[in-house]
Amino acid sequence: MAFETSQAYDVTRAWFGKWNRFIAWHPDYFVRVDGPNDLARVKRAGRIGIILGMQDANHLRKVDDVDEFYRMGQRLTQLTYNSENRLGDGCQMSHDRGLTGFGAEVVARMNSTGMAIDVSHCGQRTSLDVISSSKKPVLITHSNCRALAPGSHVANPTK
Repeated sequence: MAFETSQAYDVTRAWFGKWNRFIAWHPDYFVRVDGPNDLARVKRAGRIGIILGMQDANHLRKVDDVDEFYRMGQRLTQLTYNSENRLGDGCQMSHDRGLTGFGAEVVARMNSTGMAIDVSHCGQRTSLDVISSSKKPVLITHSNCRALAPGSHVANPTK
């Protein structure tokens, strides 16, 4: 479901609030993972670690929102989800304009806060632009290799 940016912002804030309350209400079972050092602590405690992330970045109205969502526990952001948003284009678009100026600012802020960047569901050009502009490693957590899934892409910016 696609939301307008302002609506997505409110829905996402509420979503993170619910997850944080859920984790806080069940400390015997769950721990919010805020960084790599938490993984060993979660394992030692015999708990389930939860990494909070979003499968789109349409909730980011301005660059400072990255800091706000990081404080709420967001540690991973997928920049697009199939379609276009203010950061770039998704893999199901008939065009791929690449990473936008706003997208480049968000990538830089994500790098400085330590929030992981995921380009799954991004278009090829957008993905390559993100990888080029990021100063930190970029994740591709769940995507298909074109050689193994020929014809599965829509936009081909190399033509």
